[in-house]
Amino acid sequence: MPFSPWTQGLSISWRPELSFYEKRVDLLKAFEEQGVLKAFRVEESSVEAQLFSSRDRLTVKQNGLDLRLLALDAEQSRALEALDIALDSIRPRSPWSLSYSSQYLIGLDLEFEKAIELAYGRLLGDLNGSAGGCFDDWAVLIDLKFDDFPSNGQVEFGLITANEAPARLSRNAGRMGGVSGRSDQAPWRDAEFPAVAFFADGRAEQSLQQFPEGGLAATARDFWNASGARLGELVEGLHSKLTTEDLRRVESG
Repeated sequence: MPFSPWTQGLSISWRPELSFYEKRVDLLKAFEEQGVLKAFRVEESSVEAQLFSSRDRLTVKQNGLDLRLLALDAEQSRALEALDIALDSIRPRSPWSLSYSSQYLIGLDLEFEKAIELAYGRLLGDLNGSAGGCFDDWAVLIDLKFDDFPSNGQVEFGLITANEAPARLSRNAGRMGGVSGRSDQAPWRDAEFPAVAFFADGRAEQSLQQFPEGGLAATARDFWNASGARLGELVEGLHSKLTTEDLRRVESG
């Protein structure tokens, strides 16, 4: 069974649109009529809508938008409806790029030291011990290029303990902080995390050289689904290296 991402996000950038300033209030009214608006904040250069859960937000600016689903049980379909409303309201004429991100936090029924030992052999291979010792804590960052659709990106993965999870999810820790400006750990202050977990933070990006056929909303949804599927497959492959069968081999060795 595929794992569900703990968080997901989509950013769209476009040439600054004057319509943003004309449509800010209408946009919030449309969210309210759709039944997805829980709270909002209006500033000179942005509108932030809190969507039905305090962990889900859509920020719209003159030159782009940023959708963040920050709960494991986020209502993805309703959030994408809010995305459609925003794009239909602003109608950006010159979109520049799309960026999708997802974070996975998958509990492991292992002691942290045993999980590290197992990961040395299954994920890092012959690197362990090559410097005359063994690794302590670690994380791996790799670049990605998808051949079946025009996109590239990165993924950072490693093993974490429960007390590390809020900093990882908020990107206060790790090398993916530049992907999203999140720094607030409050959304996960009361969350229950597994004692030991496999953590992966990935992103995919696509440039829009010309206005996409079918409209920007349809293109954004397709990109969301395709990027989420590719990153999900990668996470499943990495996690499969940490199976019960592999653990038995480590313990018997």
